[in-house]
Amino acid sequence: QRNHARTFQRSGVHLRKLINDLLDLSRIEAGRLELDPQPTDLRALVDQVTALEAPLAAERGLDFWSGVGDAVPARVWMDPLRLQQVLLKLVNNALKFTEHGQVLISMQYDAGHLVMAVTDSGIGIPQKKLCVLFEAFSQADQTITRKFGGSGLGLAICKRLAEAMGGTIGVRSE
Repeated sequence: QRNHARTFQRSGVHLRKLINDLLDLSRIEAGRLELDPQPTDLRALVDQVTALEAPLAAERGLDFWSGVGDAVPARVWMDPLRLQQVLLKLVNNALKFTEHGQVLISMQYDAGHLVMAVTDSGIGIPQKKLCVLFEAFSQADQTITRKFGGSGLGLAICKRLAEAMGGTIGVRSE
C-alpha cells in the first residue's frame, strides 16, 4: 500500500507540473504573461534553488553546488518567481539527465549583463538536436525521454520566460 501511495503521489506531482507547464505556455503564447518586477536578491534566489534541489542531487549521489560571482549586484530589478522558475527547470533537467558526476549553478555579472549557467556532467546532447531543444513539445531523444520522463515543454517555457524578461537562453553540449 505504501508503494502504491508513493506512486500515486509521484503521478499527482507529475500531472500538476504538466498542467502548470501547459498553462504557462498558453499564457505566454496568448500574450497574457504578466511579470512582477521587484528588487530581487540574486544570491538568496540561487540559495533557494540550491536548497530545493539538493535532496534530489543527494538521492542521485551527485555533487551539487552553486556559486555567485563577487560582481553580481546585491539586488536587481526583475521578477524573482519567473527567474526562479527558469533556474529550477534548468537545474531539474541537469539533475534528471546526470547519472554521475556534478551539477553546478553559476551566476556572474559581465559587461552589464547577468549571466546564469547550469553546467552538468550528464549525457550530453548531439549537436544536430540543439536547434530544436527550445521548441515546445520537442526533445533531443525520445528513447531517453521515455527513460527519464518529461513533456518537452520545460525548455520552451524557459526560453519564452527569459525573452519576456529581456534575456536570452542558449545551450552548449558535448
